[in-house]
Amino acid sequence: MRIEEITIAGAEGRATLCREGADIVVASLRIHEVMRCSARDLGMQGTIARTLQSALDGFEGTAGDVADYARIIEMLSD
Repeated sequence: MRIEEITIAGAEGRATLCREGADIVVASLRIHEVMRCSARDLGMQGTIARTLQSALDGFEGTAGDVADYARIIEMLSD
């Protein structure tokens, strides 16, 4: 089984994450741009997780808050 698209929502908005070949693509109305990273680039995945958490939750969260978003991105990278 492989997950290819996920829509997540926070207090401040929604984002859709999908797999396009070897890339993970994130589209969010709150961020106003499409973010893309390799499914193998763990550093960029962490950056995207922090950006999503802040934009969708409306505050800069703790490591645990960001980890929730990182797990979702990780599901797409498998």
